[in-house]
Amino acid sequence: MSDNARYDLVISGAGMVGASLALAAQQAGLRIAVFEKRSAAACAAADPFDRASLIATGSVRFLSSLGVDPALLGSAVERMRVWDAEDSGGIHLDAEEGGEDLLGYIIENRRLEQALHTALEESGLYIRYGREITGAAPDGKAMYITDASGTQSRGTLLAIAEGRQSPLRKALIQAPIFRESYGQDAITATVWIEKPHRHIAYQRFLSTGPLAVLPFSDDAHGRARASIVWSAKQARARHLMALDDARFLRELHEAFGPQLGHFQEIGRRSSYPLSGLHSSRYIG
Repeated sequence: MSDNARYDLVISGAGMVGASLALAAQQAGLRIAVFEKRSAAACAAADPFDRASLIATGSVRFLSSLGVDPALLGSAVERMRVWDAEDSGGIHLDAEEGGEDLLGYIIENRRLEQALHTALEESGLYIRYGREITGAAPDGKAMYITDASGTQSRGTLLAIAEGRQSPLRKALIQAPIFRESYGQDAITATVWIEKPHRHIAYQRFLSTGPLAVLPFSDDAHGRARASIVWSAKQARARHLMALDDARFLRELHEAFGPQLGHFQEIGRRSSYPLSGLHSSRYIG
C-alpha cells in the first residue's frame, strides 16, 4: 500500500523534540507527516514517574512562538542555589540579574508533549499514532519510507526524533558512536515538601554525585511539591533505590538539608544509568 502524497518533511517520533519540530515546520508552510510508534492512548496517559525537564528561556520563547505557553504547564524557576557538601562555597543565580523574569520552567515531559500534540491537531496536522517507521531508502531526490504496516510514504527529508536508542538511526546512519559511562545512576521522583519552594532550584554537590531539588507544580489539593534528580555512584544509587519510602526520605533530608523543611511524601521512583553518547555523524 502506498501513500500518494509527497511530503517536505517526515518525522519519526512525536515526543517533545519531534512534536515541536513538526509544529514549527507546519507553521512555516511545509507539508509534514509525523509517525509515532506509541498509541494515542499511551501518549494521552499520565506519566507515573512524573519525569520533568527544565525548559530554559530560549526554549520558552520558541514554544511561545508556536502557540504553546509554558507558563500554563509548569512551575517557574526564578532563582538557583548551588553549593557543595562541605558548605564551603556556593553560587546564587537570579533571573533578574540577567535581565530576565525567570530562568525557565520545570514542566512534566508528558504534559508538554500533550500540549504540543493538541496544538498540532488544532493546526490540522494529525499524528500517525501506532505507526513505527521501519525502513527508509533514498533515491537521490526523495526518501521512500515504510512503516510497520507496510505502507510507503515519500518525503524530501526524514528527521529521526526517536531518542538516543533509535533503531532507525542505527539502521540508516552507519557512523561510529562514542559512549562513556559516568558510573552513576540518576534517581528521579516527585516529593511533597513542608515549605514552599518559592520558585528556587537547588543543587548540592555531594561526594557521591549531585542532588537537584527543583520547583514543581502543586498537586490537585494545593500541596507543595518538588522534583528531585539524585545522581550517585551506582552502588550508592542501588542502595537508595532499595530503601522503603520513609527511609529514602530521611536519607534525602540528610543529604539536602533543611531549606524546604521535611520531605513528607514521595511518588514513584525511577533510576537511570548516566552516560554520554555522541555520534560521529548526525546527518546522512
